[in-house]
Amino acid sequence: MSKYSIPEYQKQKPLIQMAPLLD
Repeated sequence: MSKYSIPEYQKQKPLIQMAPLLD
C-alpha cells in the first residue's frame, strides 16, 4: 500500500509520518 500511499500523502498533506502506519 505504501508503494503509492507515500506519494499520495505528500500531495494531499504533510502526513508522511502516517504513511508507514497505513502500510
